Amino acid sequence: KAMYAVLTDPNHGRFPKKNVRLLLDERATAKGIRRGFTWLRRRAGPEDMAVVYYSGHGAPEEGGTYWVPYDADIDDLEATAVGNAYITRQLRRVRAKRLITFLDSCYSAAIVKKEDRPKALFNQDFFAKFKGAGRVTITASDGKELSLESKDLGQGVFTYYLVQALKGKADVNQDGAVE
Repeated sequence: KAMYAVLTDPNHGRFPKKNVRLLLDERATAKGIRRGFTWLRRRAGPEDMAVVYYSGHGAPEEGGTYWVPYDADIDDLEATAVGNAYITRQLRRVRAKRLITFLDSCYSAAIVKKEDRPKALFNQDFFAKFKGAGRVTITASDGKELSLESKDLGQGVFTYYLVQALKGKADVNQDGAVE
């Protein structure tokens, strides 16, 4: 809910609500998530920027890793959850020139293929242009780690700080960019 609020806020994310799909609880089923990817693929055009955000459980099973939806059977993830291999394929099918994926779940970096190695930005001219094209995935954990939930924050630690950053708290010098 916090991420939806910041993405649709006219002062921050600026995404029109009609262009954002929110799946919570009984809507966040395996079928609902798969339909969400279909909706995004059909809706996002080549010149668009798309954001995929997932906050929920991630779990391993027999060499695979999965998003664990509302209706999953924890004893049979392969049949009832959404596999990271499937998610990776769906993300590649999104036509948007710019795609940002935020994942706040255990084992979240497992969707990143080896050819998608992390890259460091050393050229500060990037911030002057700020029109970069491409795709980035930012995860709360690597492909073998757990992510952290906080009862005090009422959500995942990653999500809390991500939302705070998107609201401007990470823009220390107030120039409109997070360095």
